[in-house]
Amino acid sequence: MRRRKATVLIVVAVGAVLTIGLGGYGLLSPEAGNAVRPVPIASEPTPTDTGPSDCTVGEKLVPTCNVLWGAATGGHTGRSLTASLHEFEQETRRTQAVFHTYHRGIGTLFPTAEEIATADESGHPRIPFINWKPAVASWADIAAGDPKVDDFIDRLAAYLHKRFPGPFFLTIHHEPENDVDETKGSGYTAADYAAMYRHVVQRLRDDGATNVVTVMTYMGYAKWPAQPWFDQLYPGDDVVDWIALDVYAYSTPGYGYGDFGEMVNRGGDGSSPPPASPSPSPTSGAPSASPSPPSSGSPSPSPSPSSPTPASPTPASPTPGSPSPGSPSPSGAAPSPSGTASSGPPSASPLLAGAQRRSGWTGFYNWAAARFPDKPLMIGEWGVWSGSDAKHKAWFYDNVGTEIARFPRIKALIYFETPDDNGHDSRVDHPADALPAYRKLGALPIFQVTVPAASPPALPTVPPNLPSEGPVRPLKPPR
Repeated sequence: MRRRKATVLIVVAVGAVLTIGLGGYGLLSPEAGNAVRPVPIASEPTPTDTGPSDCTVGEKLVPTCNVLWGAATGGHTGRSLTASLHEFEQETRRTQAVFHTYHRGIGTLFPTAEEIATADESGHPRIPFINWKPAVASWADIAAGDPKVDDFIDRLAAYLHKRFPGPFFLTIHHEPENDVDETKGSGYTAADYAAMYRHVVQRLRDDGATNVVTVMTYMGYAKWPAQPWFDQLYPGDDVVDWIALDVYAYSTPGYGYGDFGEMVNRGGDGSSPPPASPSPSPTSGAPSASPSPPSSGSPSPSPSPSSPTPASPTPASPTPGSPSPGSPSPSGAAPSPSGTASSGPPSASPLLAGAQRRSGWTGFYNWAAARFPDKPLMIGEWGVWSGSDAKHKAWFYDNVGTEIARFPRIKALIYFETPDDNGHDSRVDHPADALPAYRKLGALPIFQVTVPAASPPALPTVPPNLPSEGPVRPLKPPR
């Protein structure tokens, strides 16, 4: 995620609402209800690496069972993908099924040679998740056929045909909410975004790049769904394969301080989710009628200094058996992978009030499950920012394992690790006692999916009427 224009104003506004309007109501702390700490996951053996699973991926990379596990590594460090990913995998003791990388502009065709080598590593195949912001023209201009971007798309399609014909995830200008400008003629309205996304995907497909699995990535900040233009962002079922959310938990009492259910349903009012619908089939995606990140991992707005501080920074033990904040109703819920009951506050608390909250909003997961019944859902970026509650990060990782089965529409979970994103640290070994919990989480059976070799042998010819890919320039930093 990226911090862009008006971030400071958003932080101040949120702080004012929480302090003046809510008087501290809604902060996930011992004062917000009961505590948020659940029964710990049963002890798991320390993994040396995960073995093969009967689960694999089908069409559109939807796992046949279980949840894809992945990471974006080396955020804001300048380190190479190879170095950062291999170090992360050695530290966490497992191969990532998905690796997430970032590209900006039209100077580099992707996946790069390094990304292809990472995807095709012998014995450790991985699925690339490419995050691309065209950046050289407005959304409206791209939708209208900007020649520079169209030329890049054509070269990209030819490059993919020759160098990487296997399936991979692609998100186009992730988290667009923070860049929307509804001023007439701005080129950055929500409708402009939807048109831009459609143009890019349709041109890629027309050029023969049918291996691209498209992801629509939303920003995990509860203010945005209340905007009148929010629903206009969606490009359409026929050009979107997956729905993603980028969202982070905080280890300091205040905004975002809670459990996994709070994180994926942030801003919800505690209502029960819509009736359960079957998980999307691998053939989901039938047509319908119808701007600087928190960087590659964008934190939601930081808590305001004026926000009330709970008496104790560490959540106390909860009442066993009560639902977690923001989680779907436990009635009829599937047991967690660990076999333990979840626990926490009896209901989620609103983080925003009045006009800043969408009427009837029950959280992103609940909204997405109802709005996109045939689409797989992904947490495209997540992490836990270190904070004053030194035990929260390890506890949160345990809680993910406890709660993930309550959110059966989530089919991929991609961690964003960085030592410093505008002062936030999501490293899984900071503090040190968080690392064993993260290792244990990644070793759970629910996160085991066998990934096939990423790219089959290169095809011998380029489709007719397509240009060659041209020089592959060195990868530029995404920010």
